[in-house]
Amino acid sequence: MVVLRSEIIDFRFARKVAVIVPDEFDNINDAIDFLVDEYQGGYVLVKRVNNLTINEPIVLKCGVFIKGLYNRSVPDGKPVIIANCSPAITYDSRTINTSVYYGSYNAGIEFIKIDGQGQYNDGIELNGNMYVRDVEVVNFVRYSFYSLGGENEIINPKSDGGDIAIYLYTGKTRVRNGYVKNCRMGIKIDSNENEVKSLKVESTSEDGIYVSGSENIVEKNFIYNPSGNGGYVGIRLDCRRCKIKNNRIVDDRSPPLTDYSIYETTNANENEIVGNYCYGYNVEAIYVVGTMTVRANNLII
Repeated sequence: MVVLRSEIIDFRFARKVAVIVPDEFDNINDAIDFLVDEYQGGYVLVKRVNNLTINEPIVLKCGVFIKGLYNRSVPDGKPVIIANCSPAITYDSRTINTSVYYGSYNAGIEFIKIDGQGQYNDGIELNGNMYVRDVEVVNFVRYSFYSLGGENEIINPKSDGGDIAIYLYTGKTRVRNGYVKNCRMGIKIDSNENEVKSLKVESTSEDGIYVSGSENIVEKNFIYNPSGNGGYVGIRLDCRRCKIKNNRIVDDRSPPLTDYSIYETTNANENEIVGNYCYGYNVEAIYVVGTMTVRANNLII
């Protein structure tokens, strides 16, 4: 049965059709296929149930949005989806084990928590004009959020555990607010023209944020106690024409384990390192090698 509503949830695109899982469809992919075939898109509303299991990767299609039904009586209000993605899917000649796979345009997901239970590689793969808001991804082996192309937006992500919390491999992605913690590297940027703003990156074993590519913006982030293994940095720049502005890099351990708060590699140049706050480091707060890099108004303690 399809639920028709005159005022559907405030999402980026106006849709009038919604189906509810698990009431109307036991399987999220079946609900997606129904909406695409019958209505060219709509909403899959996931009720809060304990340990709703994904038995195969969710393939999110054009015009479909997955949204958790918010329950304010529960502290976080998010439906918990346990990833059980077997078998793995093949994409771009690679075999991956991904909980939510975005393979089309203008799709999104909100108010969902996904738990990989330490067994599955990736939480959410974004590949082309995807919108993610208030999604918590925990206990995946490799990446919590993985951008593979297109123009994407990630608002208020939460990640705990894994190798890299947010990996912007290709495409252009805007990431705002949220936090990542307890991973090897908090955020890795390999493509161009991305924005990472107002995130807390906490307790990484290696670098807090790694930036390559060009014309990326890393601004107003709080990097707290990176380099848990020692010998790493808060923000590593292997990039050109990037803006590193108004970030706080803090290591309050005694002694600090962070070698540098901000560090340029020999490939870096023409960057703007402005207005950052650096506290606690072993070697130097800001290390610059680029002859055309601008360094100004940073507070070093």
